Amino acid sequence: MTAAVNTRIGARPGSGDVLLRALEEDDVLSGRLLAREIHRRIPDLGPAERASVLYNETLACCAAHVRQMARIAETGEPLTSVSVPDAGREFTVGLVRRRIGLPVLMRTYRIGQNVLWGMLSERLRLLTPAVGAQALDDATALLLDYIDRVSSSATEIYVGEQGRWHRSAAAVRADVVRDLLDGVAVDVDVASRRLGYELRRRHVAAVVASTSGRAVDAAVDDLAAQVGVTSLVVPSGTTEAWLWLAADGRDDEELAARLAAIPPRGLRIALGAVGDGREGFRTSHEEAQEARRMQELGGSSAAVLPYRRIELLSLLAADRDRAARFVARELGDLGRDDDGTEALRETVLAFLEHGGSHLATAAQLALHKNTVFSRIRRAEGVLGRPIMPGNAALHAALLLADGAVAMPAAEDRALAS
Repeated sequence: MTAAVNTRIGARPGSGDVLLRALEEDDVLSGRLLAREIHRRIPDLGPAERASVLYNETLACCAAHVRQMARIAETGEPLTSVSVPDAGREFTVGLVRRRIGLPVLMRTYRIGQNVLWGMLSERLRLLTPAVGAQALDDATALLLDYIDRVSSSATEIYVGEQGRWHRSAAAVRADVVRDLLDGVAVDVDVASRRLGYELRRRHVAAVVASTSGRAVDAAVDDLAAQVGVTSLVVPSGTTEAWLWLAADGRDDEELAARLAAIPPRGLRIALGAVGDGREGFRTSHEEAQEARRMQELGGSSAAVLPYRRIELLSLLAADRDRAARFVARELGDLGRDDDGTEALRETVLAFLEHGGSHLATAAQLALHKNTVFSRIRRAEGVLGRPIMPGNAALHAALLLADGAVAMPAAEDRALAS
């Protein structure tokens, strides 16, 4: 689109405003509409779920592009000054580092264009014929020229990053690591030399993710150095990195304590359990990935989360629909979503985990013993039965409710539909 067409959109009575309002619909401006469709139509990108780092990068990219288009529709800014927004650049770089090909990147832009055009045409056709037809013409012109320009820029970014990445030592390490994780037959001694990290040792794997959406590379390198043990860092995209720490003579809880003592700088860290040799390298990473998933789904708010702390919860919540029904049957009204009931559940869970000791429960929750006693009595009234130590079903239901993973969130249900 030329600058003249941009000016026409802003100047025509109602046309620019109509287009702007269409773009500013919540599911459009947030990027959810586009990101869901892109991941649904491109299996290489994986599922559209909040726990997926790549999905979150796609979401940020889509939102940034829609916001930029909305600004152009509002201001009449010429497209000659438009570039790929920072979140779009990060998404593109992330694809390179994940070994996802350029055709996939181009397809994301084509799908985004088609989805946006379909949404805009559907909404704008509901207007009066004169305003709707003109607004649709303007929207089509803006959309086609915008996607043409930014997709060309994204291609240049991809090719440039691919050249830099393939020449880097980080790319060599990433290729070796992905082969190890995929179970490809690899000579362990050769792989160790290429990684600069001995695989015939005990490891603790970590997944380190940015909470700000910013690149994590430098922060993770610094984090590994501060822990003070031999480590291996492999970028995974731009907002996440994989880390392996030498656990010789240490356990994951000790390493978690070391990591927790370091200022987080906008990072969340999920740790696997200690593993031995090549197989331990892989399984500890899988556990770290699961701990990261639980962090994202609300199973823990901890900045540093060892897998062993949520292992039971993870296993219990493997089938979320069945877990939700189990929680509903076991807890009844004790599963209500309000602050008072949540406090009762927290107290009952601590009470069961301390073998029915009111004193130990009070100490953990910083409550008076009489408050604990009162809450247990009230919870028994809600449940309609006594609360006895050793009740495994009640304990499991409380873990699931406390982890907030048994009940699919509204966005999760929308993504699945």
